[in-house]
Amino acid sequence: MVNPVDEYRKKIFRKISLEVFNNQTVLEVDCGDGGDLLYLAGKVKTAVGIDILPNSHWLKHCSDCLQFRVADYENLPFAKESFDAVFEKDMLHHTTGPEGALEEIKRVAKDGGHIVILEANRYNPIFYFRMTLLYKHEHFTQKFFRQIINKVFGKTAVFSSFESHVYPVNSYGLTKAFHYFENIIESAPVFGKFLSYNMAIIKLVD
Repeated sequence: MVNPVDEYRKKIFRKISLEVFNNQTVLEVDCGDGGDLLYLAGKVKTAVGIDILPNSHWLKHCSDCLQFRVADYENLPFAKESFDAVFEKDMLHHTTGPEGALEEIKRVAKDGGHIVILEANRYNPIFYFRMTLLYKHEHFTQKFFRQIINKVFGKTAVFSSFESHVYPVNSYGLTKAFHYFENIIESAPVFGKFLSYNMAIIKLVD
C-alpha cells in the first residue's frame, strides 16, 4: 500500500536535494502537522517547526532533535543567524506582507546557509480551479514569485519549477505512472509556466 501524501512529500524533497539539509539545524516556517520535518528529522542535527496554530500531531512527532512551537511568521522568535537552513512551503501567499516574512527568514538564517522557498503556482490548472477559485488561496505567478525573492535576496537565488500533486490512489503502480507523466510534463518547455510549484534556493554569502 502506498501513502499518497508520503509519495508527494518524497518527490518534493528529491527536487530540493537533501544535501541542503544534511547534518544541520533546520527551521521550517509554516510546518503544519510536522510531516515534512519528521521526514527530515533523521538527516539533521536539530529540526524546529513553527506555525501560527498548534497541531495535534506535534506531540507524537516531538523528540530530542525535533521541536515545534507557535509563532508569527513575520516576527520569528529566534536570534539572528540561528539556523543553518530554513525551509518554507506554501506560507508566503497567506501573509499580508510576503517581503516582511522573507526578511525574517533571511535574518534567522546563518551566513553560508541555505534558504528553500517553495510556493504553488497560480497558473497551474489543478491548483487554480481547486485552490484559487474554490478555497481562495492567492497563489503567486512565477513572475511575482521571482520578483519578491530577488527584491529581498538580490539576484542570488537559483529558480526552478516542477510538478507534484497528491493523487488519491494507494497503488504503487498507479503512483509511479502519475510521477512518470509529471516528469514528461516537466521536460516539455511549453508547460514551464504552468508547473505546479515554483522553487527558489538561496545560499547566503559568508
